[in-house]
Amino acid sequence: MACKNARQEILDHFLDVRKMVDLGSGAKREIEDVMLTRYACYLIAQNGDPRKDEVAFAMSYFAVQTRKQELLEQRLMEWERLQAREKLTTSEGN
Repeated sequence: MACKNARQEILDHFLDVRKMVDLGSGAKREIEDVMLTRYACYLIAQNGDPRKDEVAFAMSYFAVQTRKQELLEQRLMEWERLQAREKLTTSEGN
């Protein structure tokens, strides 16, 4: 529902697939599975049960990645501001 409400195409993020798995007897069997994009994983993590280890791990992963991105964007803005300041200083000196 979160994907649909965000006006994202569900099949672009949640793709039903079939794959072969090995059985204990050495035989193989085809099973149904779902391939997920990073966006789909994020939605599952945000809407999942944090008591489940996989969901708690995903929540932590996305929280850390979000913070890294925030810090990167902050540093880029500071670098751009510094570049603009240096350019202004150079132009005023001429």
